[in-house]
Amino acid sequence: MLLVFAALLVVGALQVISIRRRRKLRTSYKLLLVAADQALKLEKKDPAGAQRLMDQAAAAAAAAEDRERTELRQKAPFDRRAAAELRKRLVEDLRAHVAARRELQRDSPTDPSVALALRSIDDAEKATRQHLVEVETHLQRLG
Repeated sequence: MLLVFAALLVVGALQVISIRRRRKLRTSYKLLLVAADQALKLEKKDPAGAQRLMDQAAAAAAAAEDRERTELRQKAPFDRRAAAELRKRLVEDLRAHVAARRELQRDSPTDPSVALALRSIDDAEKATRQHLVEVETHLQRLG
C-alpha cells in the first residue's frame, strides 16, 4: 500500500512539474512515470514485483540523469542553452541538499549516524557549488 501512495506522489509531482514548466519531461522523469504506472497496476497482484519495478526504474532514472548531466557538462563551455540547463539542475540540487539537511536535523537530531549523513550532504553541497561556479563562468563568457 505504501508503494501505491509513493508512486501516486511521484506521478503527481512530475505532472505538476511538466505543467508548470510547459516543457518536455526529462528522460529520468519519464522512466519514473512509466514505472509508477506499471507498479500501480502490478501492486495488488505482486507487491514485491511492484517494488522491484520501482527500484529498477529509480536506478535507470538515475543513470539517465547522469548521462544527461555528463552531456550538459561537456556542452556547457560552448553552448549557452546547455549551460543554463545545467545551472538550473545544480540549483535544484542545492535546494535538495538544504531540504535533506533540514529533514535529517528535524527527524533524527540525536541519531549518531546523522552526523555522518550531514557531512556527506555538506560534501555534496560543496561539490555542487563548485560546479555551479564553473557553469556561471561559462554563462558569463558566452554572454
